[in-house]
Amino acid sequence: MTDQEALETWAALSAILTKFELADVLRRVEAYLREGKPEEREIEQLEERPDSEGRLFNVEGFRRRPGPRARYLAVVEYTPQERLRILVEATLHAVVFPRQMEHEIWNYLEKSSDGASNPIDIQTIKVVHETPSGEPTVATLGRQTPVGDLSGLQKALQEISREAQK
Repeated sequence: MTDQEALETWAALSAILTKFELADVLRRVEAYLREGKPEEREIEQLEERPDSEGRLFNVEGFRRRPGPRARYLAVVEYTPQERLRILVEATLHAVVFPRQMEHEIWNYLEKSSDGASNPIDIQTIKVVHETPSGEPTVATLGRQTPVGDLSGLQKALQEISREAQK
C-alpha cells in the first residue's frame, strides 16, 4: 500500500467513523499518534582524534577501549501505513469486538438450563446502581438485532490492516 492509498483509506474510514457518531475513536487514535513512535537510535560519534591531541597531560599508552555505541530513545512520526493500521485496530476493538461479545452474552443468557425444550427469550435487562448520594438509578439494556455484516466488516478491516503492513 502506498502512502497516498493509506492516506485515502484513512480519510474514508475517518468519514465513516464520524458519520456513525464514533468520532471519539478517531480522536483517541489521533491523540495517540501525536505522541509519536519511540525509536532507539545510536549516537553518531564525532571524528576520532589522535591519542595525544586535546589532553592536558601526555600519558603514553593510554587508549580508549572500543565498546558499544551509546543509544538514545527518539520520538518519530508514524508512517501513513502505520497510522492506518492503528486506526483499523482501534476500530476493531471499539466497534466490532464489543458488539460480538454483547451478542455472545445475550445468547448465553438465553440458553435454557433444561435444554431446548423451554427456551428463554430475554429482550431487556434492568441494571440498578446507587449514585454517590445513595439514590438508586435504573438503566435498561435492550437487545439489539445482530449486525449481520459484522464479520464482513471485521474481515474488511483486517484486510486493510494486512495491506498497510506490506
